[in-house]
Amino acid sequence: MTAESKAQVAVDAAKRAAQEAMHSAKDFAQKEAQVFAAQPKFFRYRVYIIAAYAALIGLTVLTMIPRTPRNRLNAYVLAARGDFILGTYILVRNDSHGDWHDVTFVVNGSHTLKTDWVVRGQSFPVKLKELSPPIDPNEVRDIRIDCSRGTEQYDVTYGAPPP
Repeated sequence: MTAESKAQVAVDAAKRAAQEAMHSAKDFAQKEAQVFAAQPKFFRYRVYIIAAYAALIGLTVLTMIPRTPRNRLNAYVLAARGDFILGTYILVRNDSHGDWHDVTFVVNGSHTLKTDWVVRGQSFPVKLKELSPPIDPNEVRDIRIDCSRGTEQYDVTYGAPPP
């Protein structure tokens, strides 16, 4: 018997098994429908009410699941006003399972800073004065991270400056 004919025999056997399973499931459903139809009408009404209630609960749960934006890079981003040495910066922490290589940070779409890598679990301060060109903290709106693991954009805002 050739390999091709063995494969055809296996496909035919799988088709027969699927048809038998469908036939058995159909017979089971028909028998259970007959048993249910033989029940008193008030019992059937209770079942309908419980099923409708369960459907409403399920629909409510599905519609109320919070929709959070995806964070494909698993980055933690925090806008921070540092001390006089560090200056104002955006702290980016790599919380993913792997290192980021060939990383480019782009603030507001035009101010860039490049680094070779950010190790997983480590934080990297994107200092605003080291961006090319530098940017004022009050103008910062977002940061995009481009790296070997993908691209993701995050909204960033600085609160009111300290007194």
